[in-house]
Amino acid sequence: MRCAARRTAQRASATGRRVALEPMTPVERKIVHEALKDDPEVETASEGSEPNRFVVVFPRAVAT
Repeated sequence: MRCAARRTAQRASATGRRVALEPMTPVERKIVHEALKDDPEVETASEGSEPNRFVVVFPRAVAT
């Protein structure tokens, strides 16, 4: 899960666009948020509603 989070962060940073991950459990979302919390290039947010809640990774330059 952490490797997928880092790959997604690299893609978001390289393209300058937000990348949405597939829906996942609260525990899996927490792992993604924790894996990327110290990454200076991206931010994360959870969107959607259960059971289809998912993580979005986006570059800090376009963070709102």
